[in-house]
Amino acid sequence: MKNARKSPWRLLYKLHRYLGLAVSMILILLAITGIALNHTDDWQLNSRYIKSPTLLNWYGVNRPSAIRSYQAGPHWISQLDQQSYFNTQALITNNQLLVGAISTERFIVLAFEKQLLLISDNGTVIEKIPLEAPIDSIGVTGQDTVFIRLDTQIKVSHDGLLSWQSALDSGIQWSEETALTEPLSDQIQQTHQQHIIPYERFLLDLHSGRLFGEVGVFIVDLSGILLIVLTLSGCWIWLRHRLKSRFHNKRLR
Repeated sequence: MKNARKSPWRLLYKLHRYLGLAVSMILILLAITGIALNHTDDWQLNSRYIKSPTLLNWYGVNRPSAIRSYQAGPHWISQLDQQSYFNTQALITNNQLLVGAISTERFIVLAFEKQLLLISDNGTVIEKIPLEAPIDSIGVTGQDTVFIRLDTQIKVSHDGLLSWQSALDSGIQWSEETALTEPLSDQIQQTHQQHIIPYERFLLDLHSGRLFGEVGVFIVDLSGILLIVLTLSGCWIWLRHRLKSRFHNKRLR
């Protein structure tokens, strides 16, 4: 009786049983997140964002970031990380640094290092104008003439910002970085924090275990290895029963 309890088959049965229990919860989690990720477009998981303060804090995005801001007429143009804002309204994501903003009678011009962005007075994007050389600032005169300042040169445009000619620094009101009021800064920070982590990324991190750092990745990898062992042991147990059943049937004949 003792030898039967210590037989390799008994040990294999126990190993198969306990491995199944060990990985069952992880496999259920992987199945749920996998199904959800398979319907990313249907459920708009890439355009819906995590708003839970607890989860945002887990990702570390509740820490205040520096805001670059410029006043253009009555409006505020800001950049937080790579997101630009018109007052508190999100505009575009741009990896170039915001270097200035000015207001004219027809439109507002946002100056990035190598791009100008034209927007209307209500924050609608009108046009993006690429620049060949990086600029340091943007300015305007009383006649709504737009200037840009490079390292050692000043350029002016007379054809709707399509081409630029050399100019002198005379009477130009250069855009200067200005600190936001505290309420506006807080509102932009809050809006920004709630539009960083889409549900798709959260589910991917949960599916891969990265949500819990290296420990989570290790657990998911280990669960995958245990699943392979579980499958092989299950196949071996089934095969043994199959062969044993055939042998038993032959003996009965």
